[in-house]
Amino acid sequence: MAGPNNVGALEPTSYGVTGYAFPNPARWGRNEAGNFEIDTYHGIKGAIQDLAVAVAESDPAQAYEVQEGFGSSRLDIKYAFNNNGLFSPETDSLTTWEFYAAHHEKNLLTAIDNAGLVETLSLGARQAIQYQLDNLSNPAVAPVSAATFAGVSGDGDPAGTNALMVFQIMSAGERSYPMEAPILRRTTVTSDQFASGYSLSNVRKLLSTAWMLVNEGLPTGLLFSVNAYMGSDSSSDANLVYGWYKPFPQIEQVANFKWRIIQEYNYGWWAKALFGTPMTP
Repeated sequence: MAGPNNVGALEPTSYGVTGYAFPNPARWGRNEAGNFEIDTYHGIKGAIQDLAVAVAESDPAQAYEVQEGFGSSRLDIKYAFNNNGLFSPETDSLTTWEFYAAHHEKNLLTAIDNAGLVETLSLGARQAIQYQLDNLSNPAVAPVSAATFAGVSGDGDPAGTNALMVFQIMSAGERSYPMEAPILRRTTVTSDQFASGYSLSNVRKLLSTAWMLVNEGLPTGLLFSVNAYMGSDSSSDANLVYGWYKPFPQIEQVANFKWRIIQEYNYGWWAKALFGTPMTP
């Protein structure tokens, strides 16, 4: 184990006339924040102070802690990576994946995956319902009945009874429909020694599920699977496409001199004229 200034871990480290700082066996491993190492030195107060100053001057971003005692002091040098050669700090990182959904409320008449009565209504029936809702207090508009919608409801509701029920539900105040938009989140934690900058390739673009599985580093063995969405990637509307929208990531410094990179992918039904065709492998 190499200590500061390349002093071997099995030999005492001398600093001027203040005495010696003796290295102890290191502690290292991995926790939820990634790999770490703690090198500990004991010695008289002057030697520990000198060693702490040397650490601070050699790397201002290096974490350390001094604990003074009676006759002996202690220095812990805390690395945000393993410094023992098992893992290279230039390439070492810890990545986790999460799957959750963002909740939205959409108009009951326009929610794209609305099941039940609304699904039976034609576009004309939905427009007629909206017109009646906009004119609830207008005395010039005739009272609403099933016959109001019978001529525009289409084959799914020829008598207009479903349209009337939807109108009654919405006029009573129930005008929204819950929507759940799947989101994938990839979080990477690494140290300030990491050699590669994060690539911003394909941000603000649509990615197919097949692309996600091949090119975005999604591993196997997770407790969830995006394979279920591969069938849904085929849209029944020529103007809309399913895919994962990749926004810009969030890159930030966190505790213990580490960096955290958060990349999200938002699944949805997107207008092809605005977003184009999803990328495929």
